[in-house]
Amino acid sequence: MPSDTAQAPATEPPVTAYSALLAAAAPWRSAVVATVEEVRGMLGQPATPDAAAHSLGEFARGRIDHERFSGIVTRARPVETATLLRLRVAHDTLRALAERPLPELLSANVPPGGRIRGAVASVLAELGRAFGAAHEVALARRGDFREAEHGSMHASYPFERWTRRERRLAPPVLVQVDGADLAATDLLPFLDGTAKFLLVVRGACAPAPLVRLVTPGTYVVQSADPAAFAGLAEAPGPGVGALVPADAAQFVHDPSRGRAPWDRVRIDALPAEPPRRAVGPWSPEQQAEELRQLEALATRPSSVAMAVAAQSPNGATTEEPADPAGRLAAWLLEASAAPAAEARHG
Repeated sequence: MPSDTAQAPATEPPVTAYSALLAAAAPWRSAVVATVEEVRGMLGQPATPDAAAHSLGEFARGRIDHERFSGIVTRARPVETATLLRLRVAHDTLRALAERPLPELLSANVPPGGRIRGAVASVLAELGRAFGAAHEVALARRGDFREAEHGSMHASYPFERWTRRERRLAPPVLVQVDGADLAATDLLPFLDGTAKFLLVVRGACAPAPLVRLVTPGTYVVQSADPAAFAGLAEAPGPGVGALVPADAAQFVHDPSRGRAPWDRVRIDALPAEPPRRAVGPWSPEQQAEELRQLEALATRPSSVAMAVAAQSPNGATTEEPADPAGRLAAWLLEASAAPAAEARHG
């Protein structure tokens, strides 16, 4: 059944910010449509040439990839009578998902005082019904389907059950949430594959709520400008964006920009004043700590600091700094270490 938390975006800014991400839903949607047609054929219902295009409408034009999901279902042998009911249930589930409007299907609204984790889990379990239905079909075709064990997969298929392949088909999810309830770490269990989330923040929030999600392979962006989320849509891995008030920190963490944190993090704006009031459960001190962490991630160490960090315990450097100042600093450190070692052992 549809998620209780899923609903269409309520205001124009969320729709604008989310539009760049909708194309990322194409692999999941095309997989669902391809599987609908696969099961339709098993049921002996001939598919029309334009069936997939009709199910997806203009959104699918030039984007459909029918090969990424339909391989789950096999045509190895003719359908037995005992499997027909299961095939019909799967077909109806998949078709209903394919025909639902994307902004409705991929949206969650966190009520005041609610948790992001529950809202997102509900939406993903609803989307996962497509995978569950396909698994039911495959099991039934092999004669391995057991009602008690497998019969509910088409009704709810939570993210923790998604395979690695399925997680790489994950469509983006739009989440509307009050700033006081923006616990970004609620998203950590879902940041896998190509899963992406856009948080549309209602009201004031902590200045850098997403900084705790910055990891080497996760795209993270906070901005008050809806146009800033194009990079999130194009990122090959998981990602999170937040459409925040203008007085919050504005930054981008792009994993493709380098190996070091200071290469990947770009700060576009910081709050003019330090945090002075609690926002939800976050004290001013906690908010200030997140800002310090953001600045630390974006700060490139000095050449001397990099040379010290590269130095091994025996006084030799493990890697020669690339710039002249770094090489000089490393030489000075090594030269100063030698007399000290002689004095200790002399």
